[in-house]
Amino acid sequence: MIEIKKKLVEDYVINPNTQVIMPVEYENNLYSRILETDDEYFSNEKPLDIIKNGCKHYGGNYEGKRLGTKDFAGYSHKAPIEIEKTFSIYMFPTTSPERAGCIWIASNHVESFRRKSSTETLVTLRNKNVICLPVSHGTFTSQYGRTSILKSKLEHNIAETRRKYGIL
Repeated sequence: MIEIKKKLVEDYVINPNTQVIMPVEYENNLYSRILETDDEYFSNEKPLDIIKNGCKHYGGNYEGKRLGTKDFAGYSHKAPIEIEKTFSIYMFPTTSPERAGCIWIASNHVESFRRKSSTETLVTLRNKNVICLPVSHGTFTSQYGRTSILKSKLEHNIAETRRKYGIL
């Protein structure tokens, strides 16, 4: 676990390279392990705090985005979140975000996924790394699909508005 201290970052900002944010216990505290396209970091913040700070960094509010997802797409539990529109950063939780074991996945970094067992899913990321997540295949499929629907609906509305008002 000495690696945590070597790669510990303060005030981590979600960015286009952020793939997965997962909880990890270290010295009786909950940290975050952050997988990026070409690197891995640790933060002394909990995954949900990183998500909230990511929303804030890009001019939003986690609660507002969560409620927006509920109003816009009808998802109230384990809601996917649009972190940032320009970079198309959408993240979804594997369980209730308030639970200590919740892992957040950036949907655009998921290349494929398959069932490993009734409680585990193997996820291949776009950089070809494979991670085993403690979530059923059905739950992962649902969460990934809900995120895709949210993104598609938002992009459709933007495209329709551009078309309607002649904005390129």
